[in-house]
Amino acid sequence: MFVNDKKVAIAYGVPVETVREWVDTKYISGTKKEDGSYEIVEKEFNFLMEMEKVREQVLKEILKQDSLGIHM
Repeated sequence: MFVNDKKVAIAYGVPVETVREWVDTKYISGTKKEDGSYEIVEKEFNFLMEMEKVREQVLKEILKQDSLGIHM
């Protein structure tokens, strides 16, 4: 299963051209279609979106602890 490049661009808040560069440089797995658009492997896209959520939670926790004066 694949996700089209426009959906990925919207999800990441980047231009479609950036998503296409990611595929071309193997940052994310996908293929270029005959019409010039790109498809991204859905499982990998979903995984990266979950990792983004984890990073956001970690950053929020660090900022929260920092504001409370807790240092690890």
